[in-house]
Amino acid sequence: MALLLSPNRAALRREWASQTRARASLQASLTRAAYDEIARAGNAAAAGFEASGDQGITIALEGHQTRLEALLMQNYRRTFAVFGERILEDGKSFGVIETKDAENIFARFAGEWIRRWAATKATMIAETTLRDIQAAILEGVEEGDGIAGIARRIRNRTVGMIGRARANVIARTETHAASQAAQDEALGALGRPDTRREWVAAFDGRTRESHRIADGQTRRLGDTFDVGGANLKYPGDPDGPPQEIIMCRCIAAAVIGD
Repeated sequence: MALLLSPNRAALRREWASQTRARASLQASLTRAAYDEIARAGNAAAAGFEASGDQGITIALEGHQTRLEALLMQNYRRTFAVFGERILEDGKSFGVIETKDAENIFARFAGEWIRRWAATKATMIAETTLRDIQAAILEGVEEGDGIAGIARRIRNRTVGMIGRARANVIARTETHAASQAAQDEALGALGRPDTRREWVAAFDGRTRESHRIADGQTRRLGDTFDVGGANLKYPGDPDGPPQEIIMCRCIAAAVIGD
């Protein structure tokens, strides 16, 4: 169950594993889509640079941000549907407000979150693509490369292993943020004052020290977690600092009852 009653440590670990499994296919799908778009932009920018220099890059990147926003919105919607349903379905067994009312409230808040962050993150990702391309050009100029050599550097920074690694970071970070936001919004839609969330860290060799320390923190809905000196509404909170949210794997387990 997504809603836990007086959970012990084993139950919290099971919930962490359950959420991790639920995110896996969503992350994989976004990784593929993000890589395809980043690689498309990089190849087009390299060809554009070879054809007409900086102007060619500008033309090549037209629509990059719009396409990124569309694929993020698709991922966010799917993730909200999966993680929101986990909470709302469990809520039926706890005698919460009318399920339809909860679903409507959730849908409204979900739409606001998705529109805001798809636009914001698409802008940030597109700006990073442009910075990567500009850095490749600068390197090439400093090394005395010709046009073809600089175009090759552009491709090397956007296609292949580097592009795939970047797409993986984007997918894991964004799917994780959406999953935790969806759970938070669904819990709010249930309207139970006795709802709280408990931070559950991954606990392996890759876990941030600040997240190990945060493990076990319990907060009422609407209150923030103290993580590395940052106030986070939930793990992966996109309003938080990059060092605390990028590639985070922690969850907030939903707990019902005092």
